[in-house]
Amino acid sequence: MQNYEVVKELGSGNFGVARLMRHKETKQLVAMKYIERGRKIDENVAREIINHRSLRHPNIIRFKEVLLTSTHLGIVMEYAAGGELFDRICQAGRFSEPEARYFFQQLISGVHYCHNMVLLSFLLYSSIDQSVTDNQYCTANLSQRSEIGKHTVRWKSSTSS
Repeated sequence: MQNYEVVKELGSGNFGVARLMRHKETKQLVAMKYIERGRKIDENVAREIINHRSLRHPNIIRFKEVLLTSTHLGIVMEYAAGGELFDRICQAGRFSEPEARYFFQQLISGVHYCHNMVLLSFLLYSSIDQSVTDNQYCTANLSQRSEIGKHTVRWKSSTSS
């Protein structure tokens, strides 16, 4: 974790803390999930790391690397600067039909990809088994796309939400 410097805290959940980090050499911004070593790191976290490594889709948050310290596991992922889709929906109240279609198409594209990778049923059933409201594995995020000037829905694997 010595290759990264903390920019700010993004949030926290049941499993750990998410921080915005900057790579010291490349200056690239990434999101890093810190999970305290011990009982919180279980087969679900291991499965998340294994599954997330194989995902390559424009609407799915990219997995970068896993870092280990004496006290924490750090999961480094692509940073989605636009924030949470849920927050955007709450703030807007409702979307126009074209805007809703835009987000929905991206969401379905990511779900279709996961389904083709045979991950969707695992992601959904694991989330339901944990808690219907926990939304443990699939959380939509937004990221800026300069070429279209709109937000893009991205899925992230999440054990800290």
